Amino acid sequence: MLFNNNVILIEKVKRFLLDTKLVEQYTKIRQYIKNRLSLNRIKQIKKDGYLAPPYNIVLETNFNCNQKCSFCYQRKIRLQKEEQLSVEDIRKTFLPMNKKDIYNVLIMGGESFVRQDIFQIFDIFEDLQIPFSITTNGTLLTEEKMKIIIKYKYLKYISFSVHGWREEHDTLVRVPGAFDKVHNVISKLAKKRKGLALSFVLTKNNIHSLKKLIDFAKTLKLDEVMIAIEFATGKYSNKRQKPVDQVIFNNQEEIVYKLEKMKDYANEQGVILNYSSNLMTKKDDFSSYLKGQILTNKKRFNLFCNDLFMLRIDPKGNLVYCLLSRKIFGNVKKTPLIDLINDSKIKLERKKIANSNYFPICERCCRLDNLNV
Repeated sequence: MLFNNNVILIEKVKRFLLDTKLVEQYTKIRQYIKNRLSLNRIKQIKKDGYLAPPYNIVLETNFNCNQKCSFCYQRKIRLQKEEQLSVEDIRKTFLPMNKKDIYNVLIMGGESFVRQDIFQIFDIFEDLQIPFSITTNGTLLTEEKMKIIIKYKYLKYISFSVHGWREEHDTLVRVPGAFDKVHNVISKLAKKRKGLALSFVLTKNNIHSLKKLIDFAKTLKLDEVMIAIEFATGKYSNKRQKPVDQVIFNNQEEIVYKLEKMKDYANEQGVILNYSSNLMTKKDDFSSYLKGQILTNKKRFNLFCNDLFMLRIDPKGNLVYCLLSRKIFGNVKKTPLIDLINDSKIKLERKKIANSNYFPICERCCRLDNLNV
């Protein structure tokens, strides 16, 4: 109940402060509330590994995608032969759940709109009155599909992956014309519904595009621009060692400086920048993060993994912990999700991670976070 009340409070504060152009104040208040909620939940998980509702659930509908992003962390996974949960499998998974125990279901791929039955999946959550959201590259959304999307009342937001301006985006996703397609889709949808955001992966060379994306977000009154950091391209194993292709930013001082400038610019324009980790919000922390030195200096930080608060279901129905190592803790086709959430094995895993038992693979992960903000 406390969690839900605070979420409602955040939304009320957001509406007021954004209407009065006080973006920076809203960001600080949201960060404070998020940290207090995270701290309370971390205490419980450190004690016994128990994850209390409401739950944030990631539903990976598929891994196949119509783009080949140069920074994609799923590259290795996509080489595997894929099985997918059917619409009926997904319905059976969520039907027994108490809708009040679910804060949000994030539907993602790969690219979810590759699935021909994706709207049947959306219908499940609409019928069960479970809030859901989508992450998409937007290029497969036709006029007809956009007409369908605007009808969903329980669709909280749509996050569009845009990683540069025009040719830069096309180069990163390796699909000519991709930017123009997603730009067109966002421009049209923004006239018909709220709850749209941009999702931007910061690489070594694309930060100069962020200003144009902030301008784009302002023009269309998008909710926010979400920023994550390039990490690796999928060449790692489930043993949680450092990826052989981990991206270390040799130009970290330049990146840190320019991102600070972009924060100021976004505040001036009334656009929210939402970071995947608090480690990006302070210059010294961000510099250590880019260098891959967070774990060696971890006494400075109150670290935690955001996946501690998340349930991730892969296309085969496995409940997995960690988007990278993907350790499996049962399958929803064999065991009800409600029974897997706090199974003894995953509780032990959460407890170990929460008590600072981090791995080399964690040090540059976008899910690593810091409460000392």
